[in-house]
Amino acid sequence: MKDESKAAAPRRWGIVLAGGEGERLKPLIREWLGHEKPKQFCSLTSDKTLLEETLDRVSGLVPRERLVTIIGRDHGRHMNGCAARAGRLIHQPAGRETAPGIFLPAAHILRADPAATVLIFPSDHFISSGPAFHACVGRAAALAERSPGKIVLLGAVPDGPEQDYGWIEPERSWPRTAGAMKVSRFREKPGSREAAEMYEQGCLWNTMVMAVKIGTLWDLGRACLPEMMLHFDALLPMLGTPLEDSALEETYRRLGRFNFSSQIVERVPERILVLPMTGVEWSDLGRPARIRELMGRLGRGSPVSRVPALAAASA
Repeated sequence: MKDESKAAAPRRWGIVLAGGEGERLKPLIREWLGHEKPKQFCSLTSDKTLLEETLDRVSGLVPRERLVTIIGRDHGRHMNGCAARAGRLIHQPAGRETAPGIFLPAAHILRADPAATVLIFPSDHFISSGPAFHACVGRAAALAERSPGKIVLLGAVPDGPEQDYGWIEPERSWPRTAGAMKVSRFREKPGSREAAEMYEQGCLWNTMVMAVKIGTLWDLGRACLPEMMLHFDALLPMLGTPLEDSALEETYRRLGRFNFSSQIVERVPERILVLPMTGVEWSDLGRPARIRELMGRLGRGSPVSRVPALAAASA
């Protein structure tokens, strides 16, 4: 007899965000390597690049045929043979901030599977434990499937009052469901006093790892950024046709810059659930001092020290 529950289960898709240029770390990477390279294509916390580490983690959560990876137009030269593992590889014509970087791959998923559950993964972060991370993402996906209309964000448990991160303040009065909490507010890069207060209050860091139904994501885009979504709605019917390439170029020629966190997530805290990511160390590797500290704990020197020619040149 056919298992109706399995037949009705929503399919899970993955988006890997690898289109950034790593502006904050350009001086450090240039110092280490002698040339510029976005950090997701650098080997910092292991012998693999951060993108390769991300693809390793995602492979246990989403099958390759339902994975969409977005990179910059000129990033193909940095892929080092991992393109085959990246699922559908999309080259964005230009950098337009994080919201277009999410909605372009989301458009391909919406076109292919309007009932999809989407898991979104930045590719330039450090995550310590694969099994614990998989468990947290699985809970987030299940919660998103039970909570239509919501985005489920994974919140990292902080190890101190970090000022360079985005913070999430949960609603303390709301009883937890499956470990998740409603969100009271978001705070991006607070001052030292406020960061200390949020740390003491048990707030969480915003990892931007999230689970959401594709229809919910699209509806939130239309509600919060209608001017951006006019372009993506017009692009949708062109995907998979001979007109796709020219339509994409025209879309990005007209498209402004839009930030997913500040212009969508932070505008609708009532539509967000946060799930504490327990048992996992997380860092966005956005600050040189934090990168050096983490690499020291992992017993890794700088990329220069691991490449003899560069080490000799820097001696």
